[in-house]
Order: sequence, then structure tokens, then C-alpha cells
Amino acid sequence: MVLLAGQATPQVISPPHLPVTPGEADRPRASGPDAQSRQFFSSKDLVGAKVKGAQGETLGEIDALVFSADKGQVFAAVGIGDDRQALIPLQALKITPAGGLARAVQITLHKTKSGLQASPSVAENNWKNLDNPAFTERILRHYDLPTSPAAMGGGADAALGEQGAGAGTPRGTNRAPL
Repeated sequence: MVLLAGQATPQVISPPHLPVTPGEADRPRASGPDAQSRQFFSSKDLVGAKVKGAQGETLGEIDALVFSADKGQVFAAVGIGDDRQALIPLQALKITPAGGLARAVQITLHKTKSGLQASPSVAENNWKNLDNPAFTERILRHYDLPTSPAAMGGGADAALGEQGAGAGTPRGTNRAPL
């Protein structure tokens, strides 16, 4: 409480990274596993998460998410050594909520370590190759994904096209095309 001219005025003080608006302090905050969506994930959950192979071996860690809003494409950059990053389309990853407190997600890729290292890659944080459609098509083919813009969710017109719901969804994933 702050005392001003003989009147007590309630004041909520929050850390600088948590701004409080009037009434916000009274609302309950959702947290814990019950607050997590089973279909949507935060980029904070993905960056830094380990990517496991189908046999449970660690293939690497997601260093960054790279996306094109115009094309509707999102790639996870995973370090593969020698200052190189493999670019994995999100559709190629199986992302599920994790049961533990340490990480919110569990990420699986149906490739081996050598398959990941053989994938199209870029020098660390050098994204300009993604501007080349032939390069992004090579990435998609490497992960057995469709390369047409309509199948990849390339804009609102493609999403409403003749593909229908779930068309182009790769086997073994729980994610619809972006």
C-alpha cells in the first residue's frame, strides 16, 4: 500500500519483465502441464530442444527457427558440426508435449545421424541460400515432403485450394502442412 495524503492506495508492483495492467493481478495465471496446448507450441519450447532419431538417439539441438511468412515455410536449424546447420522443415518433425518439467516438448525426426548430416545445410546462421527455390526444394525432397506451394500451405489461396484437409501431411507426423 502507498499512503498518499492520508488515503491508502493499493499498488501492484511487478518485476520489469512482467507488466501489470489494472485487474491483471486478480486474474489467475495458467501454468503447468494443464495449461499447455497439445497442438500448438511456442518457439521458446522448440529452440534449444533436443531432436531425437527414431531409435531415441540424440541427433542435435534446435538452434533457431527460420521462416518465410510469404511462403508459409518454417525450418528448424540444427547444428551438425563444422559450423554447419541442417535445415529441417517443421513438417518433418514429430513434435509432442513432453511429460516432464524440464522440457515442454519432445521432438523426433525419422532420420539417422548420418541422414541428418547428409541433408542440405548452410554455414551457421547464413540463411541466404533459402532465397533460392531450388535449395528449399532440395530440403523438402530430402525429407520426403511435397515441394508444391499448395501442398506446403503457400498462402491463403493454397490453403483453400483443392487439396482438402490433411492433404500433403507426411506419414508419421501429427502436423498439418503450414
